[in-house]
Amino acid sequence: VGMFSIGLRPDRRRPSQLRLNDFMPTQLPDGSSNLRKLPSTFDLDTTSIAPPNEKTNENESILIQQNNTTKTRCYLERNQILKWYDSYSSTTKSMISDPANRAYILATVPIYDECLRDNYELQVWQSYFKMGIEQKHWAKEVTQRTKTCYDVVNCQFIRKKINQLVDNIVQADATIFDVQVQLIRYWSHRNSENHRTIESIEKKILEYISQCTPYVKKMFQGRIELAKVEIEEYKALTDFNQIATPAQFN
Repeated sequence: VGMFSIGLRPDRRRPSQLRLNDFMPTQLPDGSSNLRKLPSTFDLDTTSIAPPNEKTNENESILIQQNNTTKTRCYLERNQILKWYDSYSSTTKSMISDPANRAYILATVPIYDECLRDNYELQVWQSYFKMGIEQKHWAKEVTQRTKTCYDVVNCQFIRKKINQLVDNIVQADATIFDVQVQLIRYWSHRNSENHRTIESIEKKILEYISQCTPYVKKMFQGRIELAKVEIEEYKALTDFNQIATPAQFN
């Protein structure tokens, strides 16, 4: 799906709450809100996309820094985020001038990042499922996991993967909802002239992550494109087997 917000289920266990006062010295209340749809730039369009390669993986590793036992992507570090907002435009610079806005951005950028990756992963497995059902051929990535080409087994496996990813996205949504309401209530108490709407702040967060991670989208696109190539090769081999003479098999 090209949607970031799946919608919360009332009976789902809520994740541990993230509070803005972890990022700023102001006590703020809890709550929940709604997220917007993802921009179309986060849809995986595989037109003219090359399969993933080693260079893509190298780029990913370059953006990972290890601090003790915790791994943090460089663009998720506080200084990198604030540097981009301060220099990107007058709008983003003004956006972080308010301490609550700044705290919200710092608190949620890592959550958006993981959720966007889960959204990409979700689109990949949905594509695999569609290919298997409509094209009667399962991607190699699927059969390597299941060790079979049986439709029932592969369908069950993919559905389980999809459900796991949806759960991840729903839980991330719930966490962001809680922090959004804290920010909204902060604005209502302060009546600050510098505040921005949730939609505009979220838009810039997504823009920041998109600019920092073009290789991530390409990597997921490449997996889908590779599966399409496998289908074409399978069809070509099937057609050859149907018309080939016995001598051609020797």
